[in-house]
Amino acid sequence: MKKYNRDLGTYGESLAIEHILHKGYEVLDKNYKCAVGEIDIIAKQGEVLAFIEVKSRLSSYFGKPLESINYIKKNRIIKASKLYLQKNRLFNFFIRYDVIEITFLKDIHNYKINLLQDAFRL
Repeated sequence: MKKYNRDLGTYGESLAIEHILHKGYEVLDKNYKCAVGEIDIIAKQGEVLAFIEVKSRLSSYFGKPLESINYIKKNRIIKASKLYLQKNRLFNFFIRYDVIEITFLKDIHNYKINLLQDAFRL
């Protein structure tokens, strides 16, 4: 089951990247990992640097994908984003934390994508 969830997450991230590229984002990094956390996608849209968490679900039985991002997860994303900014010397950007919800309806080829810009803040 764990491998299946990982595969679903990887597929969801590829759909998310395709979605944001279509919306004019430039992907800078994906699956960025550091000592304090992980960020699924780091993308630029104009003067905005977006740190994007992707949540994929097979149904909404246990709630919306956004609802699974708790305080601890948000904190880890924020800490990881600060390290990323320092490491890459990216100081002249507005920062935003987005969430992409992907809900698969009947199968993996039938899905709904919802981009939530500025989903949470520091």
